[in-house]
Amino acid sequence: GRERIRMDNPFLTAQAQAVLAQQFNAAAALGVNPNGGALSAAAAAQIAAGTFRFNLRRNWVDFGIRDEQIRRETYRIVGGLRGEFNDDWDYEVSLNYGEHKERNLIEGNVNIQRYLLGVDTTRDANGNIVCRSSLSPSTTISYLTGSPLSAGDDPNLAADIAACVPINPFGEGSLSQAARNYVLVDSLATGKITQFDALAFVSGNSSKWFELPGGPVSFSIGGEYRRETVEYDLDDLTQAGYAFYNAIPSFTAPSFAVKEAFGEIQIPILKDTPFFEELTLRGNGRIADYKGATG
Repeated sequence: GRERIRMDNPFLTAQAQAVLAQQFNAAAALGVNPNGGALSAAAAAQIAAGTFRFNLRRNWVDFGIRDEQIRRETYRIVGGLRGEFNDDWDYEVSLNYGEHKERNLIEGNVNIQRYLLGVDTTRDANGNIVCRSSLSPSTTISYLTGSPLSAGDDPNLAADIAACVPINPFGEGSLSQAARNYVLVDSLATGKITQFDALAFVSGNSSKWFELPGGPVSFSIGGEYRRETVEYDLDDLTQAGYAFYNAIPSFTAPSFAVKEAFGEIQIPILKDTPFFEELTLRGNGRIADYKGATG
Protein backbone atom coordinates (compact mmCIF):
# COMPACT_ATOMS: atom_id res chain seq x y z
CA GLY A 1 0.00 0.00 0.00
CA ARG A 2 2.89 2.41 0.52
CA GLU A 3 3.67 2.33 -3.18
CA ARG A 4 0.37 4.07 -4.00
CA ILE A 5 0.43 7.43 -5.76
CA ARG A 6 -1.53 10.44 -4.48
CA MET A 7 -4.16 12.06 -6.69
CA ASP A 8 -2.40 15.43 -6.38
CA ASN A 9 0.95 14.05 -7.56
CA PRO A 10 2.70 17.03 -9.20
CA PHE A 11 3.84 14.96 -12.17
CA LEU A 12 0.18 14.53 -13.18
CA THR A 13 -1.31 17.17 -15.45
CA ALA A 14 -4.42 19.00 -14.31
CA GLN A 15 -6.40 17.14 -16.96
CA ALA A 16 -5.13 13.76 -15.73
CA GLN A 17 -5.96 14.71 -12.14
CA ALA A 18 -9.48 15.70 -13.20
CA VAL A 19 -10.02 12.38 -14.99
CA LEU A 20 -8.84 10.45 -11.93
CA ALA A 21 -11.03 12.52 -9.61
CA GLN A 22 -14.06 11.84 -11.83
CA GLN A 23 -13.44 8.11 -11.88
CA PHE A 24 -12.72 7.85 -8.17
CA ASN A 25 -15.76 9.90 -7.23
CA ALA A 26 -17.92 7.68 -9.43
CA ALA A 27 -16.56 4.64 -7.65
CA ALA A 28 -17.09 6.26 -4.25
CA ALA A 29 -20.70 7.01 -5.14
CA LEU A 30 -21.19 3.27 -5.52
CA GLY A 31 -19.42 2.59 -2.21
CA VAL A 32 -16.43 1.04 -3.99
CA ASN A 33 -12.79 1.66 -3.08
CA PRO A 34 -10.85 2.17 -6.35
CA ASN A 35 -8.03 0.08 -4.86
CA GLY A 36 -10.43 -2.80 -4.19
CA GLY A 37 -12.93 -3.65 -1.50
CA ALA A 38 -15.57 -1.52 0.20
CA LEU A 39 -15.17 2.23 0.55
CA SER A 40 -14.31 3.45 4.03
CA ALA A 41 -15.22 6.86 5.36
CA ALA A 42 -11.55 7.81 5.45
CA ALA A 43 -11.05 6.82 1.80
CA ALA A 44 -14.15 8.78 0.74
CA ALA A 45 -12.85 11.88 2.53
CA GLN A 46 -9.44 11.50 0.89
CA ILE A 47 -11.01 11.25 -2.57
CA ALA A 48 -12.94 14.42 -1.90
CA ALA A 49 -9.81 16.19 -0.67
CA GLY A 50 -7.66 14.99 -3.55
CA THR A 51 -5.22 13.21 -1.23
CA PHE A 52 -6.39 9.68 -2.02
CA ARG A 53 -3.63 7.22 -2.92
CA PHE A 54 -4.30 4.85 -5.82
CA ASN A 55 -2.60 1.71 -7.06
CA LEU A 56 -0.16 2.21 -9.91
CA ARG A 57 0.89 -0.95 -11.72
CA ARG A 58 4.05 -0.41 -13.64
CA ASN A 59 6.94 -2.55 -14.80
CA TRP A 60 9.92 -0.29 -14.12
CA VAL A 61 11.94 -1.09 -17.23
CA ASP A 62 13.44 2.40 -16.82
CA PHE A 63 15.55 1.05 -13.98
CA GLY A 64 17.22 -1.38 -16.36
CA ILE A 65 17.91 -5.02 -15.69
CA ARG A 66 19.04 -6.45 -12.38
CA ASP A 67 22.08 -8.46 -13.35
CA GLU A 68 24.28 -10.79 -11.38
CA GLN A 69 28.00 -11.19 -11.90
CA ILE A 70 29.11 -14.37 -10.18
CA ARG A 71 32.70 -15.56 -9.83
CA ARG A 72 33.44 -18.93 -8.25
CA GLU A 73 36.97 -20.13 -7.61
CA THR A 74 38.08 -23.49 -6.31
CA TYR A 75 41.61 -24.64 -5.68
CA ARG A 76 43.18 -27.53 -3.85
CA ILE A 77 46.72 -28.32 -2.79
CA VAL A 78 47.80 -31.85 -1.96
CA GLY A 79 51.18 -32.97 -0.73
CA GLY A 80 52.75 -35.92 0.98
CA LEU A 81 55.82 -37.80 2.04
CA ARG A 82 56.51 -41.50 2.07
CA GLY A 83 59.58 -43.45 2.97
CA GLU A 84 61.25 -46.25 4.89
CA PHE A 85 63.17 -46.45 8.13
CA ASN A 86 64.37 -49.07 10.55
CA ASP A 87 65.18 -51.25 7.55
CA ASP A 88 61.67 -52.47 6.75
CA TRP A 89 59.23 -50.01 8.30
CA ASP A 90 57.17 -47.77 6.01
CA TYR A 91 55.55 -44.43 6.69
CA GLU A 92 53.34 -42.05 4.80
CA VAL A 93 52.15 -38.51 5.61
CA SER A 94 49.73 -36.52 3.48
CA LEU A 95 48.15 -33.07 3.70
CA ASN A 96 45.15 -31.93 1.66
CA TYR A 97 43.68 -28.41 1.69
CA GLY A 98 40.89 -27.13 -0.53
CA GLU A 99 39.03 -23.84 -0.70
CA HIS A 100 35.97 -22.65 -2.61
CA LYS A 101 35.14 -18.95 -2.78
CA GLU A 102 32.14 -17.24 -4.36
CA ARG A 103 31.57 -13.56 -5.08
CA ASN A 104 28.15 -12.52 -6.32
CA LEU A 105 27.70 -8.90 -7.36
CA ILE A 106 24.01 -8.03 -7.86
CA GLU A 107 23.98 -4.97 -10.12
CA GLY A 108 21.03 -2.63 -10.47
CA ASN A 109 19.26 -3.67 -7.29
CA VAL A 110 16.53 -1.36 -5.98
CA ASN A 111 16.73 0.33 -2.59
CA ILE A 112 13.06 -0.03 -1.67
CA GLN A 113 13.05 2.69 0.98
CA ARG A 114 14.54 5.22 -1.40
CA TYR A 115 12.12 4.16 -4.11
CA LEU A 116 9.12 4.74 -1.82
CA LEU A 117 10.47 8.12 -0.74
CA GLY A 118 11.15 9.12 -4.34
CA VAL A 119 7.69 8.30 -5.75
CA ASP A 120 5.92 10.26 -2.98
CA THR A 121 6.25 13.82 -4.30
CA THR A 122 4.70 17.26 -3.82
CA ARG A 123 5.51 20.92 -4.48
CA ASP A 124 7.37 23.19 -2.09
CA ALA A 125 6.55 26.82 -1.35
CA ASN A 126 8.35 27.89 -4.53
CA GLY A 127 6.44 25.45 -6.70
CA ASN A 128 9.33 23.06 -7.17
CA ILE A 129 8.64 19.31 -7.24
CA VAL A 130 10.26 17.76 -4.19
CA CYS A 131 10.03 14.60 -2.13
CA ARG A 132 7.22 14.91 0.41
CA SER A 133 9.56 13.58 3.08
CA SER A 134 11.83 16.62 2.70
CA LEU A 135 8.99 18.88 3.89
CA SER A 136 8.05 16.72 6.87
CA PRO A 137 11.03 14.52 7.68
CA SER A 138 10.17 13.89 11.33
CA THR A 139 6.88 12.16 10.43
CA THR A 140 8.27 10.17 7.49
CA ILE A 141 7.80 6.44 8.04
CA SER A 142 10.69 3.99 7.78
CA TYR A 143 10.16 1.19 5.29
CA LEU A 144 12.24 -1.08 7.49
CA THR A 145 10.77 -0.46 10.94
CA GLY A 146 7.39 1.15 10.25
CA SER A 147 8.23 3.96 12.69
CA PRO A 148 8.67 7.67 11.92
CA LEU A 149 12.08 9.27 11.72
CA SER A 150 11.52 10.82 15.14
CA ALA A 151 11.62 7.31 16.66
CA GLY A 152 15.27 7.07 15.63
CA ASP A 153 15.13 3.31 14.99
CA ASP A 154 16.17 3.42 11.32
CA PRO A 155 19.88 4.18 10.87
CA ASN A 156 19.50 5.15 7.19
CA LEU A 157 16.21 7.03 7.05
CA ALA A 158 17.57 10.52 7.77
CA ALA A 159 20.24 10.20 5.08
CA ASP A 160 17.74 8.77 2.59
CA ILE A 161 15.39 11.72 3.19
CA ALA A 162 18.21 14.24 2.85
CA ALA A 163 19.36 12.72 -0.47
CA CYS A 164 15.85 12.09 -1.86
CA VAL A 165 15.32 12.66 -5.58
CA PRO A 166 11.73 13.01 -6.91
CA ILE A 167 10.67 10.18 -9.22
CA ASN A 168 8.18 10.66 -12.03
CA PRO A 169 6.24 7.39 -12.22
CA PHE A 170 4.22 8.30 -15.32
CA GLY A 171 5.30 7.42 -18.84
CA GLU A 172 8.15 5.34 -20.16
CA GLY A 173 11.42 7.24 -20.16
CA SER A 174 10.30 9.61 -17.41
CA LEU A 175 12.96 8.48 -14.96
CA SER A 176 15.88 10.89 -14.56
CA GLN A 177 19.48 9.72 -14.21
CA ALA A 178 19.58 11.38 -10.79
CA ALA A 179 16.63 9.25 -9.71
CA ARG A 180 18.38 6.12 -10.99
CA ASN A 181 21.51 7.00 -9.07
CA TYR A 182 19.44 7.57 -5.93
CA VAL A 183 17.43 4.34 -6.10
CA LEU A 184 19.75 1.79 -7.64
CA VAL A 185 22.33 0.03 -5.52
CA ASP A 186 24.74 -2.85 -6.03
CA SER A 187 24.50 -5.71 -3.56
CA LEU A 188 27.37 -8.04 -2.79
CA ALA A 189 27.25 -11.58 -1.46
CA THR A 190 30.36 -13.60 -0.65
CA GLY A 191 30.86 -17.14 0.56
CA LYS A 192 33.73 -19.43 1.45
CA ILE A 193 34.09 -23.15 2.12
CA THR A 194 37.32 -24.81 3.27
CA GLN A 195 38.43 -28.36 3.93
CA PHE A 196 41.65 -29.55 5.55
CA ASP A 197 42.69 -33.16 5.89
CA ALA A 198 45.85 -34.66 7.39
CA LEU A 199 46.62 -38.38 7.31
CA ALA A 200 49.62 -40.34 8.59
CA PHE A 201 50.44 -43.97 9.23
CA VAL A 202 53.39 -46.23 9.88
CA SER A 203 53.62 -49.95 9.26
CA GLY A 204 56.26 -52.59 9.89
CA ASN A 205 57.09 -55.80 11.70
CA SER A 206 59.19 -57.15 14.54
CA SER A 207 61.73 -59.04 12.44
CA LYS A 208 64.60 -56.88 13.66
CA TRP A 209 63.99 -57.88 17.28
CA PHE A 210 62.09 -61.15 17.42
CA GLU A 211 59.92 -63.58 15.53
CA LEU A 212 57.27 -66.05 16.59
CA PRO A 213 57.14 -69.59 15.22
CA GLY A 214 54.89 -68.31 12.49
CA GLY A 215 57.05 -65.29 11.65
CA PRO A 216 57.41 -61.66 12.76
CA VAL A 217 54.52 -59.67 14.24
CA SER A 218 53.23 -57.15 11.71
CA PHE A 219 51.38 -53.92 12.48
CA SER A 220 50.04 -50.71 11.03
CA ILE A 221 48.99 -47.65 13.05
CA GLY A 222 47.87 -44.21 12.02
CA GLY A 223 45.56 -41.26 12.40
CA GLU A 224 43.54 -38.76 10.40
CA TYR A 225 42.22 -35.26 11.10
CA ARG A 226 39.64 -33.45 8.97
CA ARG A 227 38.19 -29.96 9.43
CA GLU A 228 35.62 -28.14 7.30
CA THR A 229 34.30 -24.57 7.51
CA VAL A 230 31.63 -22.56 5.73
CA GLU A 231 30.76 -18.86 5.88
CA TYR A 232 28.48 -16.46 4.01
CA ASP A 233 28.17 -12.68 4.06
CA LEU A 234 25.84 -10.21 2.39
CA ASP A 235 26.36 -6.45 2.35
CA ASP A 236 24.83 -4.62 5.32
CA LEU A 237 22.20 -2.69 3.34
CA THR A 238 20.73 -5.76 1.66
CA GLN A 239 21.10 -7.85 4.80
CA ALA A 240 19.08 -5.28 6.72
CA GLY A 241 16.21 -5.62 4.23
CA TYR A 242 16.37 -2.33 2.32
CA ALA A 243 17.11 -3.82 -1.09
CA PHE A 244 14.92 -5.84 -3.44
CA TYR A 245 16.85 -9.03 -2.81
CA ASN A 246 16.72 -11.82 -0.26
CA ALA A 247 17.87 -10.44 3.10
CA ILE A 248 19.98 -13.44 4.07
CA PRO A 249 21.80 -12.93 7.38
CA SER A 250 25.52 -13.44 7.51
CA PHE A 251 26.69 -16.58 9.20
CA THR A 252 29.82 -18.45 10.06
CA ALA A 253 28.80 -22.00 10.81
CA PRO A 254 30.55 -23.90 13.58
CA SER A 255 33.42 -25.80 12.05
CA PHE A 256 33.05 -29.51 11.41
CA ALA A 257 35.99 -31.55 12.64
CA VAL A 258 36.73 -35.21 13.21
CA LYS A 259 39.78 -36.98 14.67
CA GLU A 260 40.33 -40.64 13.91
CA ALA A 261 42.88 -43.24 14.95
CA PHE A 262 43.28 -46.71 13.49
CA GLY A 263 45.48 -49.72 13.90
CA GLU A 264 45.93 -53.30 12.79
CA ILE A 265 48.08 -56.13 14.11
CA GLN A 266 48.88 -59.60 12.79
CA ILE A 267 50.35 -62.24 15.14
CA PRO A 268 51.60 -65.37 13.32
CA ILE A 269 51.57 -68.01 16.09
CA LEU A 270 52.33 -71.13 14.00
CA LYS A 271 53.16 -72.00 10.44
CA ASP A 272 53.90 -75.21 8.57
CA THR A 273 53.64 -77.47 11.63
CA PRO A 274 51.67 -80.66 12.22
CA PHE A 275 47.96 -79.86 12.26
CA PHE A 276 48.65 -76.20 11.46
CA GLU A 277 49.46 -74.94 8.03
CA GLU A 278 48.99 -71.47 9.53
CA LEU A 279 47.63 -70.14 12.81
CA THR A 280 47.43 -66.34 12.85
CA LEU A 281 45.59 -63.88 15.05
CA ARG A 282 44.49 -60.62 13.50
CA GLY A 283 42.91 -57.59 15.03
CA ASN A 284 42.05 -54.15 13.76
CA GLY A 285 40.09 -51.17 14.95
CA ARG A 286 39.23 -47.59 14.23
CA ILE A 287 37.90 -44.89 16.55
CA ALA A 288 36.48 -41.54 15.49
CA ASP A 289 35.73 -38.46 17.58
CA TYR A 290 33.40 -35.92 15.99
CA LYS A 291 33.34 -32.33 17.20
CA GLY A 292 30.17 -31.23 18.92
CA ALA A 293 27.28 -33.25 20.31
CA THR A 294 27.91 -36.26 18.08
CA GLY A 295 30.95 -37.46 20.04
